[in-house]
Amino acid sequence: MGIIYRRPVVSFCIMMITGITAAFLSDSTAVVIGLFILLSAWLLTSPAVRGKGRVVPCLMLAFFLLGAVEFFAADHKRTGCFAGYHDEVVVIRGVVISVPEIKGEKVSCIVRTDSIKKAGETNFAGIDGTLMLSTLFSGKDNNGGGLFFDYGSGITFEGRLTKPGGARNPGGFDHDLYLAQKGAGASVFAYPHTISAEERSGGNFFVRLGLFIKNRIIYVIGKSLPRQQAGLMNGMLIGCREGLSDEVKEAFSDSGLLHVMAVSGANVAFLAAPLSLLLKLLKIRKSAANLIIIAFLNLFACVAGFEPSVLRAVSMACILLLAAIIHREADVYSTIAVSCIIMLIISPYMLFNIGFQLSYAATLGIVMLYGNISKAIRCRFIPKKTADVIAATLAAQIGVFPITLIHFNKVSVISLVPNILAAPLLGIITVLGALMAVLGQISLTLSVLLGYVNNILLSAVLYIAKWSSSLSWATVRMVTPPL
Repeated sequence: MGIIYRRPVVSFCIMMITGITAAFLSDSTAVVIGLFILLSAWLLTSPAVRGKGRVVPCLMLAFFLLGAVEFFAADHKRTGCFAGYHDEVVVIRGVVISVPEIKGEKVSCIVRTDSIKKAGETNFAGIDGTLMLSTLFSGKDNNGGGLFFDYGSGITFEGRLTKPGGARNPGGFDHDLYLAQKGAGASVFAYPHTISAEERSGGNFFVRLGLFIKNRIIYVIGKSLPRQQAGLMNGMLIGCREGLSDEVKEAFSDSGLLHVMAVSGANVAFLAAPLSLLLKLLKIRKSAANLIIIAFLNLFACVAGFEPSVLRAVSMACILLLAAIIHREADVYSTIAVSCIIMLIISPYMLFNIGFQLSYAATLGIVMLYGNISKAIRCRFIPKKTADVIAATLAAQIGVFPITLIHFNKVSVISLVPNILAAPLLGIITVLGALMAVLGQISLTLSVLLGYVNNILLSAVLYIAKWSSSLSWATVRMVTPPL
């Protein structure tokens, strides 16, 4: 029991996760209240608590309630506003608040609704909700060509509003949870001729700025590298993998290198370190330099699209930088807990996002196991840097093992080898890619020249992924454990 006093923020985070999970699984306030009473009896009557005070246990219970209440409130707001319109043909006005996602002949986006009416009615009723709009797409490419609406566009459309259903079988696709993670409480399919869009008039300024920078980066990288190498570079820089084929994505997954294409703490460090060095050379005060880096990282989050792994890495980096500004030594476990609490306050549904789970599981695995594994395998025959790469890879793999087993039904057994081979190249590739993205805005020729060097390194990583995944024993298929 004494552990809750050593790192109270970690205890608060665990209780918040418990509250959200209890609300999600039970969907019953009575069950949550009953569990709250049991936890209160356990925490407040423990002999260890009597001797150290009840402030921390009371705050733990408060975070449990915060998680449960936030989930119930978010779920009610998400779905309640569309009550009375399910399975009805409706006309809706709103604003597109996500980048349209094109898959084959279909395109979908998230719309924040302003008003709604049933087909045949004359007057609109105000409605503050969020839904997913799907329609057909006949454009020539996947870069938005021919698309008549985009992020921030005002939009009016007509279609049948449907309430998403849950998983039909245990472990099956849960459409309701999928939409919930995007903040949507319903879905509408509308034919293109029923959709009318206006010029961009809404949306967040910083998101629009991030999208502008992202599109500029994609353009420069695309002009400076071959298609597959450009797709990998964009994935490493900003988490955009649209240029990669499904075959290449599968190769990275089977080889245990999929994390390379997801923006993580390592990517943030590779980008922040050169900026920190530049600010140091300019003799800018440490506190001011940290504030500049925090601003840069938040802009980077806008560019990378607020994916859970991005938010986790950026929030942790910002917490560490703020701790340095106020001259406080940051505890890594407390930093992880604070970043997790912040993300769950933004959206309790993030807890059920696979990217969120993998990001935190890998981080915890590295923090908890890296040091011991590195010491255990370090010897005269294994250089320190190689031992560090092996330790980090093993620690991360152990951390994410239960999640990959449940969600993907396969485990990469060869991941250690490709990670050792690719690790020395990743930092160089990321820094060169960032230079290409920046210098390419001034002169595309400079980006192309750097691209000649980066193309060799990126091709090497692609070869490592394809070679290691081609081995018959690269992955082991497993069955999800029965509930």
